[in-house]
Amino acid sequence: MRRYLFIVAAMCSTVGSLSVASPPVRAVAPAAFPAPLAGRIPSDAQIYFGWAGPVTKWPGYKNSNLQVVVSHTHIADFIQGNLPMLLHRFNQLPAAHDTQLHISEFKKAFAIGSLLMTHPFAVYFRPISTGIRNVAPVPQVVLIMNAGKYPAAVLAIFKKLPRELYPTGPRISVGAVGSMVYAGIHLTPRVRNALAHRGKTLATAAGFCRTMRFMPAHPVSAEFADLSRLSTYANTLLDQALQHAAPRRSPVGKQQRIIINSAKIILNGQSFHNAVAYASADGFVGKQWLNASFVAMRHSALKPTDGAADMLALAPENSPAVTVSHLNAGAFVRTFKTYLEVAGPTMRRKVRQVIAMVNGITGVDVEKDLINALGPYWLTYQSPAMPVSSALGQVLINKLTHPERLSRALQTLTPMALLAVNAALRERGYTGPPAQLRILHSHGATIYYIKTATVMPAWAIAHGYFYFSAFPRPIEVALARKATAPSILDNKKFVALQKQLGCTGNYTNASFVDQPRLLPDAYATLTTEAATYSLLLGLQFDPPISSLIPHLSDLQKATTTSGSITWTDQTGWHSRSISGYPGSSLLVP
Repeated sequence: MRRYLFIVAAMCSTVGSLSVASPPVRAVAPAAFPAPLAGRIPSDAQIYFGWAGPVTKWPGYKNSNLQVVVSHTHIADFIQGNLPMLLHRFNQLPAAHDTQLHISEFKKAFAIGSLLMTHPFAVYFRPISTGIRNVAPVPQVVLIMNAGKYPAAVLAIFKKLPRELYPTGPRISVGAVGSMVYAGIHLTPRVRNALAHRGKTLATAAGFCRTMRFMPAHPVSAEFADLSRLSTYANTLLDQALQHAAPRRSPVGKQQRIIINSAKIILNGQSFHNAVAYASADGFVGKQWLNASFVAMRHSALKPTDGAADMLALAPENSPAVTVSHLNAGAFVRTFKTYLEVAGPTMRRKVRQVIAMVNGITGVDVEKDLINALGPYWLTYQSPAMPVSSALGQVLINKLTHPERLSRALQTLTPMALLAVNAALRERGYTGPPAQLRILHSHGATIYYIKTATVMPAWAIAHGYFYFSAFPRPIEVALARKATAPSILDNKKFVALQKQLGCTGNYTNASFVDQPRLLPDAYATLTTEAATYSLLLGLQFDPPISSLIPHLSDLQKATTTSGSITWTDQTGWHSRSISGYPGSSLLVP
């Protein structure tokens, strides 16, 4: 979700002068702390999110690829030309209809968004002891903002908007310390002390520093969660909820205990118990955009293997888009069964009845012959046999644990899928030739596919691997590829990407997208869709929506190879991704 926040931020910063009911935006010196405003927050904050402010003031923004894109995007002209028309359309919406937007609410939302995007701010959470025995701490949630030269104007907005938007909500206290404006619930003196640099702050807290050292040096946005203490707090709340639950023998009491006990099992399970702290941040590395995430663990829950690299060896060197993922469906089902044990006999009986019904209808043991037959690693890549612009040119490969089981199951299910496809076509009024099941023998394997007028979904099992694609041709090419042929692991761009992301262990997930190669086709699609959306909306934009899109030559200057890698080592779980600029994946998926 954060990538959309960066796009909105760019828009708000470009059109800061159009903000509704917000003070003028002025340059604010960035905070001299490892993350935005972390030095203004109490050291025992358990959840934190910080934002560096307007795009043009982001550390590293100058001479970045993002600056190239923003400078050639005519957002200000588009809003100035079309805002009156949009406001007029909002005024015409039926005021009495609950689902319609009202112009006053739109202005308030726009004011809040503009205010947040154009000023450094942070939000944090910490439990506050009530001092009463057997009563859980109350949550303290605080928003702080560096208002620069206009604390009085921002303070006035903080006082007004919460009452208008949430008149029946909790009491929100507001105030200011110098240029810092704050608003929150259950405030204590430590809030003001931290804003005034008195006492220990989050920026120097040991747990915060240990996790943030894996983040970009000058983050634009940052997140942190003390998972260990949050787990303790959540258990306290669950224990208190259990004490106040309805009588044990009543239907409501039974249901409440099932929910609470299920939550405790999940919360205290191995995956959550191992996690100590979480951090994530975004920022510039040279001209490019980097996202990093890290989970500190007591001990690694996932043992590093070479499984991802083995799967990547199956992807051709010249594929423009490759992804390998770790997803153990069998382990997920086993975990679900563990949680099901506390759901009560009625729920267990219903789940077993559903499973038995599905197995009876299909003639396949879904868990044994389908789920448990699949391996934990999945590879997808864009086949060189298909045009780079074709979204249907993807090949999916899984290294199976039980190939024979899956082969028997799919041969049973494929005719059923054919009947379902033809039934769906008839329901939609299709009168052409019906879909047909075809078999193709290629390179010692059998490819099964359903032939329709548009796509031909195909699958095959060969050499212990499962192959799937929207057409038989990509599978044929994959089967014909020799084991000694160059793979994506030999691609110089992919190798450089790995080094740039600094993987220190065997990775479990990885992705690679040659965005410069895919950009021309993606750009043509985007400009066509922009014109189509204008017609569908029934609005006459002047300038048109296409004016928001920079020229292809400008985007080519800012577009670079993008990708991500996830791995575990002795410190915990790591994930890093890099691209030319935030939001580039929306243009070139």
